[in-house]
Amino acid sequence: MTLGVSSWLTADRQRSLAGGTIGMGTALLALAVLFWLSGAPEIMGAVAWALLVPASLVFLFVLATMAARMHTRTFDPTAGREPRAVQVTGRVLTNTLEQSAIFVPATVVIALNTGPALRDLVPALAITFLAARLAFWIGYLIAPQARAPGMGATLAVNVVALVTAIVVA
Repeated sequence: MTLGVSSWLTADRQRSLAGGTIGMGTALLALAVLFWLSGAPEIMGAVAWALLVPASLVFLFVLATMAARMHTRTFDPTAGREPRAVQVTGRVLTNTLEQSAIFVPATVVIALNTGPALRDLVPALAITFLAARLAFWIGYLIAPQARAPGMGATLAVNVVALVTAIVVA
């Protein structure tokens, strides 16, 4: 049995695709503006942006998961009684770790292998990554389809970072 595009592309999936596309476009626009506005950081300053922003996000999501568990009194994650907000925040934490595994090495390579002009890209990428992950979390708390703009923005940031890192390495 083959599924046609129309049966696969449900209204929810169409909204997710539209949201992801909007998120990618917004992230690319934000990157361009931030790159244009930022001053050239020193090498270690750029490395700090590359490392500390994702680390701060992971820490935020760890604290949010702990707070949600305390608030809902669901201390045992294996019991299967977690409310949706606890499940979502835990999944956002996991996904942020996964996205950071792409973001961190790519931006460190950019910071270490470029001159001041292109090094400006690292803080712009970090700020946009931060905004994208927060949009992903907030959207996911609203509805699964509402996470698409944050995921699209994260994808755009990681593609720019990874391609740039490969070119300058």
